[in-house]
Amino acid sequence: MGNRKTFLLIALFICATFGATAQVRRYINNDGRYQRRASWSQQPHSKGLFSSTDGSGIVLTIEGGATYYYGDVEFPGLALFGGVPSDWASAHMSFYGKLSLMMPVYNHLGVRINLTGGKLQANNFEYQSAPRSQKEFSSFFAEPSATVEYYPFSEVSKWFYIYAGLGITYSYVDCSHFATVDGTFHKLSPTVPFGIGVNFPVAYNFRIGINLGCHQTLFDSYFSSLDGYPFKSPEGEVMGKKSRWADGYFTGGITLSYVFKNKACKICRFTKYQ
Repeated sequence: MGNRKTFLLIALFICATFGATAQVRRYINNDGRYQRRASWSQQPHSKGLFSSTDGSGIVLTIEGGATYYYGDVEFPGLALFGGVPSDWASAHMSFYGKLSLMMPVYNHLGVRINLTGGKLQANNFEYQSAPRSQKEFSSFFAEPSATVEYYPFSEVSKWFYIYAGLGITYSYVDCSHFATVDGTFHKLSPTVPFGIGVNFPVAYNFRIGINLGCHQTLFDSYFSSLDGYPFKSPEGEVMGKKSRWADGYFTGGITLSYVFKNKACKICRFTKYQ
């Protein structure tokens, strides 16, 4: 009899313990009903990008990589269709850097303010043998812009995204036409940046990523261009006939981001509870 009482007491203690634990693992919905909380294995294990209690507010990002120019100073069409890879790098590729701030505005949308700067250069000596058609340029540029990012498969600031926006590019351009007519110009060009990217969480609230973009100017004239062409010589002659496309450049770079946690941000709180 004593053993039976002892067994019953132990069983009651175990049941009471599990019952108390079950109460802790529940929470109240907005409509007042109880709902079971996700198990520990289903909960996020870090407090950075994936925390259910610490949301993500502003995201600060630095980026660096390579530029690839296209426009008037190439032949025929994009330089990718002629020459060998070493020619592409020497004639059309250079570098850039970017600093940006992103603010979530909806579950899958964010607005980013960007400041991009770098160098563009090109020559068509490898592709055009006619002396009157040989051109080259080198420029340093700065481009402030605003873009909207869309995250189709996740909350804002996570994983794959696409973006587009509007900016204005200031260019300090040195160009020459067959090495006989030189010009130095200051140009302002309305620009449409767009592209794709992906982010990978690392450490506590850092992430690294890859960004591929295109920056397409809207005009190609004496007053607005990336390469200085077309321009007028001191004698009034038009130098560098326009191509049928406005100037632009591609970018490919690595991003490093820091996520500022914001407990008050309901839009960007990455909860996995349903």
